[in-house]
Amino acid sequence: GSLSASFVELETLETVESKPLLVATSSRMSEKIQRSLVRFVESGGKLLLAPGLPEMDETFHPCTILKDFLQAGKSHQYAKTSPVLQVGLVDNILVNGSLWIHDSRPEDAETIARETESGQEIGWKKHFSDGGEVIWLGLQWKHSKFEHTAMLRYLLGELGCHTPVVQCSNPNVFTSLR
Repeated sequence: GSLSASFVELETLETVESKPLLVATSSRMSEKIQRSLVRFVESGGKLLLAPGLPEMDETFHPCTILKDFLQAGKSHQYAKTSPVLQVGLVDNILVNGSLWIHDSRPEDAETIARETESGQEIGWKKHFSDGGEVIWLGLQWKHSKFEHTAMLRYLLGELGCHTPVVQCSNPNVFTSLR
């Protein structure tokens, strides 16, 4: 089965979407978007962030609103030759992009991803008292393997997205509602 995506404007995100929100992140993000994402989670939203957490705004000034809200430590690129990940029950996930780690993670977060040889934490999930949830995954990838699909399906399932919207028996064909 397939999951159908929609796009939202992050700067004006005002309501909690019924679907989890996947945000491709880097070390830079505007203060307005960081505040918007914090409000989204505080309102019960479910958020998947990958691969980094912002430490500067779009003009390269220090801005750690989202990272501070999540209580995440400083991030570093993970330097290991040919790392392989396990995310949830999904094994042998090929890393064909960059991999990131944090010096520390939120106190009450649970590990959901590790580099298999070293055991280094590559992803965690944090629950908030208002029902919001955040998954951080320190993986930047080019979606090219069946394991990438299984990993993404697992991560979105962890955030409550279980029901396929459309189905196609060929995993090489992307399907979408229009």
